[in-house]
Amino acid sequence: KQFIWSENGTAGGVYQWDALADAKAFYQGPWLDGILSRYGVYPEIEYFTTFAIMQNPGGEVIYTEPPVSAVAKAAAA
Repeated sequence: KQFIWSENGTAGGVYQWDALADAKAFYQGPWLDGILSRYGVYPEIEYFTTFAIMQNPGGEVIYTEPPVSAVAKAAAA
């Protein structure tokens, strides 16, 4: 999963699935019910084809931008 956020307030995640059918099945039922109960709106879901994968053998989380909490803390200071 990649966590994404933009300055206009859009946030979400990018997931990689083995099959499109698996992804579509996941985004129904309990997952969708949870999103609707937490946010009160239907999620915007788009499906893309992955054409290349880069492995992360160390399994470490790499932040390319400061975490949102650090940005909010700096703005409040």
